[in-house]
Amino acid sequence: MSEVAEPSTALLAALAAILALPAVLAVVARPRRPRDVRRTVVVVSCEGCGYTEKRGYEQGLYVGMRLGACPRCGSDLRVDAIYEERVNPSKA
Repeated sequence: MSEVAEPSTALLAALAAILALPAVLAVVARPRRPRDVRRTVVVVSCEGCGYTEKRGYEQGLYVGMRLGACPRCGSDLRVDAIYEERVNPSKA
């Protein structure tokens, strides 16, 4: 009886592998979604006139830092916010 059990076990294993192959290939071969590209943005504003500007981040900047004179009124410009935003937002 053990001679009959071995071929049927091998047959069942082969059948399971054949049935599982399409599922494995679907997961492996699926197209990968591109990752979102992000950039760090700095929001700078004037204390006097309310002028605001978005700039690219430079190392060493921090929130509250004074950056010089406002181009409109000459008052101090300060960093109000630093955050990341998506450059190429993907469709969800």
